[in-house]
Amino acid sequence: MVNKQEVYGAYDCVANSFLSLMHLHGCRLEPVRQYNWDILYTPDHDLFYGSITPETWMSYLPEHAGMKVETCSLEEVPEEEWCSIPLDTFDLPYIKAYYGKVHQLHHVPSVYRNGKFRVRDPYYQIETEFPASLVHASWAYFGSEIFRFIRVAEREPAYVPPHLAKKNYRESYERYFMDFRNALQMLEDHLKIHESVRFMRYYGSLQTILRNRQLHFMASRHPRAERHRVLIESGWVAVQREIIKMALFHPRDKDSVYESMERVIRYEIDYLRDWQ
Repeated sequence: MVNKQEVYGAYDCVANSFLSLMHLHGCRLEPVRQYNWDILYTPDHDLFYGSITPETWMSYLPEHAGMKVETCSLEEVPEEEWCSIPLDTFDLPYIKAYYGKVHQLHHVPSVYRNGKFRVRDPYYQIETEFPASLVHASWAYFGSEIFRFIRVAEREPAYVPPHLAKKNYRESYERYFMDFRNALQMLEDHLKIHESVRFMRYYGSLQTILRNRQLHFMASRHPRAERHRVLIESGWVAVQREIIKMALFHPRDKDSVYESMERVIRYEIDYLRDWQ
């Protein structure tokens, strides 16, 4: 299992599951962490992300890491092959905050053998078994694609620039900021805003983005990585601090949150431009 100190945040279950499977195949993970940089909002899950999408993983891994990723349904999962299976947190007793309470998609590395599924969750650092009937019911709630990892070339992942550095990153950050503003406007305007489920989801998203950046800079080979790291990591900490202050003391005044977000976005754009 990947060491807890090398695991992404709570909402980055896809990245955690994918890197765990690469680890099982003996891949070096540092180049992958350097590449894994994005910024986006997913309305389906109402979450903000700093990691790349599954579709981007599927493009990157064959070309740069010698791994092919295929999708399948649960009925098509081969026996004795580790896959990334999306389950429902509602059915997972080791996630106590969500078990029997919250339906949320959660990818975990899993293998089918002897009529049971063995789950190895890198974020919660737990390995356990579930009966096939439970896994079938849990997977069916969302019915999302399962990912198989197949080694197609014996080579180490290549060091390449962050994914977003080769895209129109300014446009991505503009879209992200507008989505962030709109999301905060939907938060309840009352003194207990910090107790709302939506607020906790957004705050957890920000923590997860910060964790992505921390792991990126631990692996980055950029010659000026340290200078950018200090600004960007402290910038995301400031956003978290301002959103907590807003929720506790000034629920109707979000300007300081927006300002801190604009600041860290400028830091990130400067860093990505430095890769050109």
